[in-house]
Amino acid sequence: MTSTTTCRRCTNRPFLCRRRHGGALIEMVLGLPVLLMIAFGTAEYGYYFFVKNTFQSAARDGAREAITSSSTSTTVSTKVAQSLTNAGVGNCSYSVTTSPSNLVGLPNGTAITVTVSCNWSSVGISPLPSSLGGIGSSKVVTGTAVMNRE
Repeated sequence: MTSTTTCRRCTNRPFLCRRRHGGALIEMVLGLPVLLMIAFGTAEYGYYFFVKNTFQSAARDGAREAITSSSTSTTVSTKVAQSLTNAGVGNCSYSVTTSPSNLVGLPNGTAITVTVSCNWSSVGISPLPSSLGGIGSSKVVTGTAVMNRE
């Protein structure tokens, strides 16, 4: 005489019992990695766009400083640093470039370009590897603003 164990839910159909209980586990094993990749990717790309917008805003603040007649490269860099610190991104190793590089003595109407850039590996989070769709560590985040000298 063989004894079979059945669960309470399958007392009247024990032959279906073995097929049903593993289904939820298999669905979780197959679906959870995809859901985690979507969640981590959303967090990473959302933070990337926050940093990109912050650099764009810092470049705009630097350009506003650069178009005044008394500005120098130092005052522009100070303004950019202040803007990035206020946004909480000031501790990364960013670079500020102005074009033209010498702001002293420029005539009115001259276009001045301020660019703020940083490597993603020094400012970003990388919960998702780049092989799975994450942002690579060599990606450069850049914000640029162009204004005319007043």
